[in-house]
Amino acid sequence: MKKTSISVLLVAVLVTLGFTQASAAPFVPTGFAPNSDRQAVAIEDLPDGPEWISIITKQIPFTAENPETEANPVMCRSLTTNGCALDGSINIGGTSILPLCEGSANNCIEGLKITKPDGEVVEAKFLKAVAGFRFDGSPEYGIPAGETPSIWVAEGAKNTADSEKYVVNVSLGWEFRNSKPAIRNMTARVIAIKDVNGSAFRPSQIMYHINPNTGKFQSNHDNGEQGGLDKCAATDVGYCAEKVDFTPGTRADLTLRVTNKVTGWLHGRLSQPQILVTPIDANYNRIAIAGASVVVPTMYAEFERSKMTTSFLDYFRYQYSLGGFNGRSTWYRFSSSAEKSRDVITTLAASAKDTSSGTISYWSVKSIPSENSNNKCLQDKSKLVGLVTTNAMAYSGAAPKWSGGSLRYEVAGLHYMPDGKTLTEGTYDLAIRSDVARCLYGFSNAPISATISVISDAGQAKVATTVVRESAGWLTLRAAGFTFSAPTISIKLTQPKGKVSTIVCAKGSVIKKVTAKNAKCPVGYKAK
Repeated sequence: MKKTSISVLLVAVLVTLGFTQASAAPFVPTGFAPNSDRQAVAIEDLPDGPEWISIITKQIPFTAENPETEANPVMCRSLTTNGCALDGSINIGGTSILPLCEGSANNCIEGLKITKPDGEVVEAKFLKAVAGFRFDGSPEYGIPAGETPSIWVAEGAKNTADSEKYVVNVSLGWEFRNSKPAIRNMTARVIAIKDVNGSAFRPSQIMYHINPNTGKFQSNHDNGEQGGLDKCAATDVGYCAEKVDFTPGTRADLTLRVTNKVTGWLHGRLSQPQILVTPIDANYNRIAIAGASVVVPTMYAEFERSKMTTSFLDYFRYQYSLGGFNGRSTWYRFSSSAEKSRDVITTLAASAKDTSSGTISYWSVKSIPSENSNNKCLQDKSKLVGLVTTNAMAYSGAAPKWSGGSLRYEVAGLHYMPDGKTLTEGTYDLAIRSDVARCLYGFSNAPISATISVISDAGQAKVATTVVRESAGWLTLRAAGFTFSAPTISIKLTQPKGKVSTIVCAKGSVIKKVTAKNAKCPVGYKAK
C-alpha cells in the first residue's frame, strides 16, 4: 500500500528516529511548523469518525462558567451510564459496527465472497470478531448494538501481501435527539490485510481520565495501535490486521441485513458495481453489493499562505483534520469526498507537479441522505435509490445533480500517477433504480438507452469508453479511460419513440382502424 499520510501524534520514538521518506512507507508528508507561512495539504479518503471502534458520544452543554466544554463530546460506555441514558433530555449520537448474522438477527453481516482475478469465486469464512469496546443496543428505539470489526478468510484468494485474510467493517451511524431515534448513515468496507504481531498492539477502547492541568474529566478513544499510524484495520491483544492492497482485479461481494431506514444514495470506491436490495420484512432489507476494488491516487502539496487568495485560505480556517509529527510539523488533511477538495486540487496542481503522491486500493461504500438530491424523483426516502462510485482523487460526496435533463457528477484529480509519467485514467460507475430513472424523464417501461459525456473543466469532451445495461430493476452505466483535471460526467437517458403505425381492430362486425405511435386496439376490440 502506498500510503500518503499518517494520523495525528506519532509517538515520540518516531520523531527521535527522524521518520523520513526512506522509511518503509513509499511516501511520508514533510509538513511544516504549525505557525509558519509554508503550509502543506494532503487529500485522501477519510472516515466519518473512528473507523475501528463503535462509539457513543453526547454533547456537553455550553455554560458561561465552563466555556471550554463547548463542542466537547463525552464518550459513554453504554446507553445507561455517563449521562447517556435514553430519555427525553439527552441528545446523543453514535456509530455501531455490525456483527456476523446469527439466526434471525438483523443489522448484521450475512456473508462475504471474494472473486479472484481469474474469475474463481471463493466463499469467505468468518474467522473471528476482534476484542475491543462493545456496547448493548436498544431494540426499543432501533439503535443497533456496537460490536467490533471481523476477520474473514478466503482460501486461495490472496491479496498483495500473500495473505488470504480480509477485515469486514460495516457500521450504522445513529442519533437520539428530543426522544427520537434516527439512522444517519451506513458505511461498509472490505479491507485486505496481513497479520502483524507485536506488544505495541491492544484492543480498541474508550479511555477516561482527569486532565492533570485542568482537573477536568476527559474521554478519548484508543485505536489500539499505540502510535496513531493508522496502519491497522483492527487490533487485538498483541495483534494488528495491517491494511494492504487488493490483488488487482479482485472483486468482493458483501451481503448485509440492515434496517430499511438506510435509504437514498450510496457512494464510494468500487468498479463495475452491482447492487440488489430485497425486503426481508416490514423493517429490514437484505442488501448485496458487489464490485471490484479500485486504486485511488492521493495528493500531497505545499504552498505559501502569503501568496494565496483569502477565499482559498478560508478552506483551511475550519479544517481540523491534521496529520503531523507530534507537534513538530503538520499538514492539513481533506477528505476526497469534500466539495472543497476539488478546488484544492486544481489550485495546487502545479505545485504538486500534476502528480499524485501515492495510491491506495479500496473497497468501500457510504450512504448519502436523500435530501442531498435536488429532484423529487431522487429524494425517495423509502428505499435505496442509487449507487455512484469512482476512482477519482476527489469526487462529489452528494448524489448526482439533475440539471438540464442530465445527471451530472463532478470529479477531480491530477494527471499523472506517482511515477510522474503514467496518465491517471478515471472510472465512473452509476447504478440507479430503473423506476427512478423513468420517473426523471416520464418514460414508459420500454427499454432505456443513455449517452455518457465526460466534459473537461475547459468545456472540451474527453475520450471515454461507456457501457449501459438494465437488469433486475437497476440501470447501470459506466465511463472509463478518461483523464483528469476537474471533469464533469454527464448522463442523459433516452427512450426510442414509438413508430406511427396503423392496425385494424374488430369488435363483432364493427371494424376500426387505429393510426398512432405504439398503436393499440381500444378496450373490447381485437386486432385482425
